[in-house]
Amino acid sequence: MMTEDKPIAKPIIDDATREKMALMFSGEVYLPDDVDGFFDLQAAQRDLQLELNATPLTNPKRRTELMQAFFGAAGEGLYLECPVSANWGSNT
Repeated sequence: MMTEDKPIAKPIIDDATREKMALMFSGEVYLPDDVDGFFDLQAAQRDLQLELNATPLTNPKRRTELMQAFFGAAGEGLYLECPVSANWGSNT
């Protein structure tokens, strides 16, 4: 299955979403509601994951772009054995 090489849009994280993410990653109790676009951010990460899993090994440039967007940063020569499955990926 070939994927279209389209630009990767990074979601905008507002202060309210950033605060909610800090609570989530610290282990504190938080309400996972969608008032601040929290689910939109997670959905964007899941979309990147799905596209990465669908991108063939014969397109390493696109795979690298997707991995860099998914993880927030990636060193040279990063390789993942797909399928990748993660609830979150940004700066993992």
